Amino acid sequence: MVGYSAGGVASAALSWSRGRHQDASADFRRLLEIRPSDASTLQNLHLIERELGNWQEAAEFGALACELRPLAAACPFTLAETYGRLRRYGDAQRAMDRYLELQASIEDPGTV
Repeated sequence: MVGYSAGGVASAALSWSRGRHQDASADFRRLLEIRPSDASTLQNLHLIERELGNWQEAAEFGALACELRPLAAACPFTLAETYGRLRRYGDAQRAMDRYLELQASIEDPGTV
């Protein structure tokens, strides 16, 4: 079993980089059992589940990751794409609006 360590993360990342998405998903899920509020693990699961075509599950992981990392611009951007694939256009628009708000804050840090 993969523990939550640099080795566990490395194992999951290696599986993912080798195109073994099912293995990567299983590894990241084990990591999530150990640290259920880890935004990086949730975001990785969001991206992997998208690659596997599990769009609803991807959206759930992505939404949790965005809640835990409210200032990470990449999070709402990828979540907007995921919502778009699910035809959840209102959610996609809200996620994209959040992304644009965060991007604007990079140019003018006083806006967020």
